[in-house]
This record gives sequence, structure tokens and C-alpha cells, in this order.
Amino acid sequence: MSLTGQLGDLLSTALEDISGPGGVLDDLLNSPDPLGLVGAAGDGKTVLGDIFGNSGVLDDLTSADGGTVGEVLKDIAGPGGILSDLTNNDGLGVGHLLGEGTVLENLVGDGGTVDHALSLLF
Repeated sequence: MSLTGQLGDLLSTALEDISGPGGVLDDLLNSPDPLGLVGAAGDGKTVLGDIFGNSGVLDDLTSADGGTVGEVLKDIAGPGGILSDLTNNDGLGVGHLLGEGTVLENLVGDGGTVDHALSLLF
């Protein structure tokens, strides 16, 4: 196949991955968590969960019962806190960000735009 043909296939595949069914635009419009941030923030074993989740740093700082400095420090440096979660397998929540129906999964996941581009080039 000629270089022009390969580039045409690459462009066609990229457009399908972005605007086709189950693609990036479809996920942004229809997925309940297209960026995976809600899942990561709701997971108490991720840094986002430690910051934004139930009893996380922001919750402690804004709670009506007056979260103490000690509670905030525990969320950061205590067992299961931010520093502890950074040593876990998925402390950053990448599994949520690359999960099914997310934009990143469509771009860099298995069968995504980058995967298709590499398969056409090599």
C-alpha cells in the first residue's frame, strides 16, 4: 500500500475513533463518567478519592462538624492517605481514567486511536 493510502486509512480510522459509535465524542456526550474522574474521586484508594471523596481533605475542611487539622493531615500522610495511596498499584486512579467508556481509553487504550495508528504504520 502506498504512503498516501496508509495516511488515508490512518485518518479514516482516527476520525472513526473520535466521532464514531463508542468514540471520544460519543463518550463525552453519553458516558456517565467520560473522563474517569468521578470513579477515581469516589475510590478511597486513589489520590483523587483522598482529596475529593467522602471524608477526604476537602470534606474535612468544609464539613459542618469542623474537620480538624489532624484529620486533614491524616488524609494526607496517615494510613490510606495520599502518600500511602501513591505506593499502591493504582494510587493515581489510572484504572478509572483508562476505564471502558472514557476518552483516554478511546485515544490510548487497546483498539484506540494510537493503537490503530501503530497497526497501520507497522
